[in-house]
Amino acid sequence: MWELIPKAAWRFPRGFLHDNEDLSQLWYKDSPSGLQGGIAFKTFSVNPELYLPWLQSELLARGVEFVRRRVHSLGEAAALAGPNSILVNATGLGARSLVGVEDTDVFPIRGQTIIVHAPGLKEFISLPLGTGTQGQATYIIPRPSPPGEVLLGGTFQPDNWDTSLDVPTAKGIFERCAALAPQLKDAETRVLRHNVGLRPARKGGPRVEAAWTDVPLKSELLPLRESDVGAEGRVLLVHAYGFGAAGYQNSWGAAQEVTDLIASKLNN
Repeated sequence: MWELIPKAAWRFPRGFLHDNEDLSQLWYKDSPSGLQGGIAFKTFSVNPELYLPWLQSELLARGVEFVRRRVHSLGEAAALAGPNSILVNATGLGARSLVGVEDTDVFPIRGQTIIVHAPGLKEFISLPLGTGTQGQATYIIPRPSPPGEVLLGGTFQPDNWDTSLDVPTAKGIFERCAALAPQLKDAETRVLRHNVGLRPARKGGPRVEAAWTDVPLKSELLPLRESDVGAEGRVLLVHAYGFGAAGYQNSWGAAQEVTDLIASKLNN
């Protein structure tokens, strides 16, 4: 795993701050904003705008073909895959409306962030989720590339489907982050863009499971077209969705679990 991740991705120390620790004997007692304690550690950080194209290039180099097509049902997807194939359902929020899955436990967690150019910021800083007003999530994540790019967050709003920019929320994000890192108010800081997205969460946690399923898959809600009906047989259907705000963190482990599930089903 570690050989595959670009080295530019793992370079930033990170820290979490909290307000319930006795600071009398702690070396990090001079924390900002009157907070009472924190922890520090080293990990890696990635910029999804660079990381995802890199992942795609690695797959293309290994002979993977990418095909973009809209499907409305699991039956359509299974017909495209064909009998005796493997079909991985990683549709995220789409699993709620994909006919044949219709998982009503899937729900969005709205996230709003700001991307700024702030070359003076070199460390990740975060407050625990739940600090402050409900729905807030305060964090500062310097990105490994482009130089000086920093992610400011944010929000954590379950069951909120709104993807429009909320200006008061954006102002609040910047002010909260500037309270943790006052250098954000330096003249060299520039707001580059605002992001709003829906994290694909699921009640009860992610769904990662596999089972052989007979094809063609039929549905009363959306019957298959004749052109979508392939030969009869079975398809190995693997579900892998519902990771919420931890999609990137869980992605390598989820991929390994999917691989293990496929191997175990193929060997049975």
